[in-house]
Amino acid sequence: MKKTCKPGDLAIVISSVNESNRGLIVEVLRPHGERGKIRMKRDEPVWDVRCAVEMVWTFPGSERDPHRAKEGPVPDSSLWPIRPSPKRAKSSAKVRKEQADAQPCSK
Repeated sequence: MKKTCKPGDLAIVISSVNESNRGLIVEVLRPHGERGKIRMKRDEPVWDVRCAVEMVWTFPGSERDPHRAKEGPVPDSSLWPIRPSPKRAKSSAKVRKEQADAQPCSK
């Protein structure tokens, strides 16, 4: 299965069992190795992510006592990476080069 994110990406949480997690911006840290307090095993890639605010994880039987943390696992399919498209990145680089090469204005 193709991954949409990679370590170092910023991403938006686009789907989550816990509505409060939707829309949060997270940093993708590393592939989730089923380590830590929360272990998530899926048939798809799962990432360990970090968020500036606490995220919420609930599991069957733990709805009344959800786990809250700033770091934890999120499936790749629940994340939308925030990065420029290759076309935009190339265009931005071209504009920066043109600006650097431009002659300063004279008064």
